[in-house]
Parts: sequence; C-alpha cells; structure tokens
Amino acid sequence: RATFLPKVWESLPEPRRFVAQLKAKCGLPRDYWSERLEFLRYDTMTYVEPICETDQQASTDDTH
Repeated sequence: RATFLPKVWESLPEPRRFVAQLKAKCGLPRDYWSERLEFLRYDTMTYVEPICETDQQASTDDTH
C-alpha cells in the first residue's frame, strides 16, 4: 500500500508519472500492472493559522 497527499499532483501533474511514482513508493516496479490493483482518490482540506505573533504585531497591539 502507498498513498500520496493530493498536493503531490503539483509536482507530478502527469497521471502516468504520478501512478508510476506511487507504485515505486509501494515497492512495485513502475510498469507493474494487475487486474487486482485498486486506486482510491481522496481530497484534503488545508487550514492555515499563524503559529505566533511577530514582535512587531505584539508591539502594535500593546500600544492600543
């Protein structure tokens, strides 16, 4: 079994190359094929929050 996060499409946008890399990650030859192969697709959600305030933001907040 192997998986790539959907973001990997950005670096491997060509489907054949994407699948070849996924098979290699799984330990299979890149050209391996079987009727029993199963591919599942999923989406992710990305949340971005600041880790901490910068010193400048903290100083500005303190003066108000």
